[in-house]
Amino acid sequence: MSEQEALQTIATIAEWVSDEAREDGAECGDRIRAINSVTDGVDFDALDDEAALDLFHAVLERFRG
Repeated sequence: MSEQEALQTIATIAEWVSDEAREDGAECGDRIRAINSVTDGVDFDALDDEAALDLFHAVLERFRG
């Protein structure tokens, strides 16, 4: 799996969790919302390798909190 594919998968999961989270918030809600804010509207297919890697690292930082 390439960085772009991994990032797209993470973004999809983050969006799903954000949509499905309980209204009182899931334990990971803040991180999921942070990841979603970084990846929302990104055209993953249009990213070059450098941009994909930069975005991948930004997502990892959100996971780490």
